[in-house]
Amino acid sequence: MKKNTLRYFLITVIFLFQCVYVKSQTPTLIKPKINSTQFNDSIFYSWNKVANALYYELNVSEDASFTINNKVFKIYHSTDTTIKNSDFCKTLFWRVRAFVSAFTPYSNTQTFSTFT
Repeated sequence: MKKNTLRYFLITVIFLFQCVYVKSQTPTLIKPKINSTQFNDSIFYSWNKVANALYYELNVSEDASFTINNKVFKIYHSTDTTIKNSDFCKTLFWRVRAFVSAFTPYSNTQTFSTFT
């Protein structure tokens, strides 16, 4: 009985450590800069690396709650990507989260405008 209790305790501690570790890492957005205006037909996105991330999830939307025209992109093996812009003369919102052993929280949301 004591072996099972110890095993349960160790599994719980490892799980909690992983949850705290994952939650403590959140990508920081680099480009496009907050409130900038993009004049190209392709938008370059970049963010800082999260240790042991298997991939990143980039969200781009027309509103801050990510409900209007929300686009989700999975980015493997990189902390940047260029995406062809189909939303002309609009204000867009973007955020990123990493997948380590679970999803990290989303980064802060930033906004930029397109003008092409």
